[in-house]
Amino acid sequence: FDGNIPELSTLVLCEGEINAVSIRQVSRRSHLDVLSMGSQTAHISPAMVDHARRYATVITWLDEEDYVRKTMAVLPNAFGIKSPGGADANKLLQQGQLGAFLAAVRFQAARSLYEQERLYHYLLDAVALPGGVDAGTMERIQVIGKALEKFAK
Repeated sequence: FDGNIPELSTLVLCEGEINAVSIRQVSRRSHLDVLSMGSQTAHISPAMVDHARRYATVITWLDEEDYVRKTMAVLPNAFGIKSPGGADANKLLQQGQLGAFLAAVRFQAARSLYEQERLYHYLLDAVALPGGVDAGTMERIQVIGKALEKFAK
């Protein structure tokens, strides 16, 4: 963790350590933490539930819809997604699409305009840091900025 404050950050629960590392690679310093649940057959432990409940936003990203539903049963405020077109985080990273995908999902998972604006500023802050963000994330930041401009009018 980069010193993120869970109450102001997003947690992604995913399957597998490779997916967790891939997510971490494109989300550094954007107030996103990641926790691997292990293999697809792993269950969310009580300790994981306690940890996840501290976060402002929890995204469960699992390969199969059944596992998403089961995880969301113990984390009812979580935002559940399954791998788009069967592509997990590592595959999306290899395709150069992971950063943009995560930014879009985080924007969708935000429960208020305030949370959407906070995400936008977190992403802008990440741009200014050494290493910045990938091209896909940069494009998604622009899309989010335009969407927020519509709300401001």
